Amino acid sequence: MSKRFKILSLSTSLVLCVSLFLVGVFAASSVSLNVSSTISFKSEGVFVMVEGAIKQGSASSQSNISTIKAYSYKPVSTSDNSPDSAQASEFVTNDGVTPASWSNGTDVTFNEENNVIKYEFNFTNYTEESVYVTRNINLTVLGSFFGESNVVESTTGELVLPAYTGTAPTPVTYSVTITLNNFLTSFTGEERQLTAEFVFERGGVRAPVQADSSVILPTGVTYEIYINDDTQAISSSNLNGLKVRTGDQISIKSLPRELDGLNLYVKNGESQTLVGTLDAVTTSVVIPELQENDTILLQPVKAIMAEIRGLSIDFLLINGQPNTNYMDGDTIYVKAGDVLTKDENNPGSTVPVLFYLYNSEDEQIGGGSINKAGEDFYIIPELQEGCYFTYTTLPTP
Repeated sequence: MSKRFKILSLSTSLVLCVSLFLVGVFAASSVSLNVSSTISFKSEGVFVMVEGAIKQGSASSQSNISTIKAYSYKPVSTSDNSPDSAQASEFVTNDGVTPASWSNGTDVTFNEENNVIKYEFNFTNYTEESVYVTRNINLTVLGSFFGESNVVESTTGELVLPAYTGTAPTPVTYSVTITLNNFLTSFTGEERQLTAEFVFERGGVRAPVQADSSVILPTGVTYEIYINDDTQAISSSNLNGLKVRTGDQISIKSLPRELDGLNLYVKNGESQTLVGTLDAVTTSVVIPELQENDTILLQPVKAIMAEIRGLSIDFLLINGQPNTNYMDGDTIYVKAGDVLTKDENNPGSTVPVLFYLYNSEDEQIGGGSINKAGEDFYIIPELQEGCYFTYTTLPTP
């Protein structure tokens, strides 16, 4: 079973689109109601089998009208248990290859004896850790149409699948039951959509990820992180609900120019411990062993920027780009490591330029010059808070 935990960064997903066309005879009129359903499953490094059924009938008894059995892993032979197989890239059938799908276009006849639809799911965990099931279902939308009391979950609490211990695990059942009681209203042309998403995640301590609100970034500046996935970016402006576990990896691909790095802390109460810093050299950090009530704090390290006061020479390039690309409003800002050169295709580039660096006390602490385009350059040195540049041009030699 230990092989399973070497592929925790993989994500398995399944989206099922089910359309039910419901036709009923209400009183003396014939009416129709179209219910479309989109049901999706996503597995984050766990081994889960899903058995789903759409049932129709009365409040006391329903019969299956459509079923599915899907796996987030490749089963061994026809056995549901799969101790030595890798996680699949998508939910599959028991052959371990064919993507799982749910039949659609099922016709359901409603009458006073058969006025119930039930979506029922049995989740079986074959992971050696408990698995949490997060669900997102538009029950409020359905309740406003069918009536809140006619849209019922089997449980409203958190779903937890027990860890696999080597014996046949007991499935955890979840269902949504929709009852149509209004037999006096015509639903002709009406359409309602049920959408449901189930996300399966490993158990253990889950720590929320938060941005350090004490660090005020310039307007519009955000950064992106990745969790065990190098394709799905998560913006710092949208971390709500994001949680990580021990062994998860947080990484970056790049940072905005205004940031030199991103400190990661594990915070618990008033204490916090630095886990690592993400920057141009270190692009990923592994989350250490977490404790209850831990929080992962992302603290941006702002770059020290210096303005070049009064700059109006269009032949100056910064990192090979027009200096206007480095403007904030009407002011140009540079940071340590920026390279200043001249655009040799600009007629004005023959003019020598001298730069003067001042600290916050208006004392000159450095400077440099660029004389010949295509050959000379000036690299911005390490800067202090509050420092700035001025410049002057000299007559062409």
